[in-house]
Amino acid sequence: MFLWSPSRRKGTLYVFRPGSPEGEQTVKLKGLDPAKRYWLWCEDGSIDPGVRRGAELMGTGLVIRLPAQYTSDLVFLQDESLGKPPGLDPPGPFRLKAAAVRGGMFSVAATFTWEPAERARSYRLTVWDPAVPGKPLAVATAACPSATIDHLPPQRELRWSMEAIGWGGRRAGDAPPGTFVTPRLDRPEGITFLSDMPWIKATAGADNPVRRDVNYHGKPISIAGKTYPKGLWTHSFPDATPADVVLDVAGKEFAVFAADVGLEDASGGGSVEFQVLVDGKLKAQSPVLRPRTVHRFRVEVSGAKQITLRVLNGGDGYTCDHASWGLARFLQAGTADPFDRPAQ
Repeated sequence: MFLWSPSRRKGTLYVFRPGSPEGEQTVKLKGLDPAKRYWLWCEDGSIDPGVRRGAELMGTGLVIRLPAQYTSDLVFLQDESLGKPPGLDPPGPFRLKAAAVRGGMFSVAATFTWEPAERARSYRLTVWDPAVPGKPLAVATAACPSATIDHLPPQRELRWSMEAIGWGGRRAGDAPPGTFVTPRLDRPEGITFLSDMPWIKATAGADNPVRRDVNYHGKPISIAGKTYPKGLWTHSFPDATPADVVLDVAGKEFAVFAADVGLEDASGGGSVEFQVLVDGKLKAQSPVLRPRTVHRFRVEVSGAKQITLRVLNGGDGYTCDHASWGLARFLQAGTADPFDRPAQ
């Protein structure tokens, strides 16, 4: 959205990047004088500040760069005749400090700190794996010289860098990128989460793939108000076709399958039925579940070769049938289950 005030000779462009994979777009402005020149600067570093001609801004356009999905920026313009806007000096120098890393049962988190930079209005943190160049693990914006990133991969040597962002542009730290090593996850012995396993096949309705550890929107799985850091998300079919996840467990020495199941809270409705099949035979099933209800499975699977997790549509179509297997897991014999608590 672009608003230009001819009387004030000033304007503001609001730009938003949705879930698009494209981090760069060219925006052509309207309503400017092609013969005049304009100062441009921005709030969050999507452009470099400077002077551009109206003909260029309306004809060639302005290149906007937003580094992460669901981010935005405000770009400011004013007629060059008003003079250079105040505060367009670039941010001052700063240095990175050591990252503080901590592990957990499900993910690794790291807290990053750095020296404040003079004239910086915000900071942009980027974390990446040097083995996978060009694809950041995380990009975050912070208003103060500290930020925490969750859900980092375990047992990896990672890199991080920082940009100070001000009205006068961007500035990287005056040192090489930081390096840190993430620890292994603090997992109990004898527990295997199904979202960490390969499957023989996985089918879901409504033209969806089965998702590991996240719901349809890429957020943590939630059932009846409880968040599950591990699990499987799927969707029923409009007819009697089962939505199946089939796993090979031959020789794995699993004794028990356990999970909390129900409609994902983001579904907004629906009705589904869950079944567990062991070597093709129905072993356990839930009642037809509606929103804000949860059913707990604990199924004996000793000696099994193949496990099928099945979702059916509850007999009334498949609208809003977002179905989740929360904390779906196998336990070996004699393993204490830290998640075996009464369903809420």
